[in-house]
Amino acid sequence: MLTLKNIVDKFEFASQPNTVGPIGLEFAIEKVQLVQLRETSEGEIVLRAHAALAYPNSREELLSSPHAIKKLLQQALKSAKFSGRKIVTILPANDIRMMSVAYQVAKGKSESEAILKLLSNRVEGELADYVIDYLPTRSATRNDEHLALVAIAKRKIVIEYLESMRASGLSVEALDIAPSAIKRLITIISNIERTENTLVINVGRIKSYMTLISGSRLLFEQEIDFGEAFLLKQISMDLDIGSDMARDLVYTHGLNCKNREHDSRFQCSAVEVSETLTEIVKPRFLKLVDEINRALIYAASETRGEPVKQVYLLGSIARWPGADNLLNQLVKVPVSLPDFLKTFGNTIESDNHQELVPEMAVATGLALRGMKNCA
Repeated sequence: MLTLKNIVDKFEFASQPNTVGPIGLEFAIEKVQLVQLRETSEGEIVLRAHAALAYPNSREELLSSPHAIKKLLQQALKSAKFSGRKIVTILPANDIRMMSVAYQVAKGKSESEAILKLLSNRVEGELADYVIDYLPTRSATRNDEHLALVAIAKRKIVIEYLESMRASGLSVEALDIAPSAIKRLITIISNIERTENTLVINVGRIKSYMTLISGSRLLFEQEIDFGEAFLLKQISMDLDIGSDMARDLVYTHGLNCKNREHDSRFQCSAVEVSETLTEIVKPRFLKLVDEINRALIYAASETRGEPVKQVYLLGSIARWPGADNLLNQLVKVPVSLPDFLKTFGNTIESDNHQELVPEMAVATGLALRGMKNCA
């Protein structure tokens, strides 16, 4: 089977051990995100550098131009004190398909053979045209059924992406997937905060992804129909305004203003506007809550009743003032907007002191790969 690791090996440059880790690099929806960590002489992992640069046009336009990619990445690397050019990265979400599969392993066969046999009926064309990797999420149960999260990408797209990174002067140390990066990061945080079960909600424009982690174990990754675009469309329709104006209203006035009067992060300049926005989007948030509650039940069933103790909100909705507060009122588990880079101390060797955002979570998880005690 051609895996992500196999294909990256062909593009990998020789590397030397160093206390400075690789650069975690993600082409998110609106920005390229870069994070680099280092290990201190005491064995502590701390932040070395980070950067987030907006695309000149759309992500699709950028990624179709090797010259534009190289220019933006060079600008990002110069904006902070990054060390070396080794990276751990992921394909843009549009170029990779994630699915959860249940399978059984026949006697004398391997897990990979069982998964490939299952996928042969689920993909178009030949399996040889794809790069396939998987992450087990549950070992065999009484009926000998296994579960795994499978990542599938067109081989041609993977090679083109790796070539664009190499043409930009970067050495691809590993090509990862977002759930692995999230799991790696949450495992570190769970050890620090002693939180066993954690649910991560990464909200995109159209779809969102729920990642359930128990200790260092990924329980599931699920795609759900919840996204910023649907919320903005609902606001636009109800108020008869454009999508851009709807976004400006949300960023200016936020949600659930009455219930965050003592939150120093926000100024409630117009309570009426905030409460109107809240009433418009609340029905869609309640649908998200239904998905969260199902995840909580699943977590308890898979971990002998151990409850989810923390929900982290990431992605575009995490930038909406008051979104976490609204969810906190609707869900019985604490919901927070994490500053993941704070986990690695306040030692910022970069000159780039821009505001940190929850979207940096994936890039931070990528940067952890290969660091001490991080798979």
